[in-house]
Amino acid sequence: MSDHTLAISQLTIAAQNAEHNAPIIEAQGDLAQAELDRRVAAECHSAIDVLEHQEPQQ
Repeated sequence: MSDHTLAISQLTIAAQNAEHNAPIIEAQGDLAQAELDRRVAAECHSAIDVLEHQEPQQ
């Protein structure tokens, strides 16, 4: 697996974890952490978009 593909995979997992955790944490009353998780997910998706539009480095 290339570094490029590995980075996309790791960012995808991080985004999925944050998206999964946000509503659970929000239900527990920790609104600041839930918002942080949503921002983390959004930033991961942004990074994935950038990587998907770049040519992998050799």
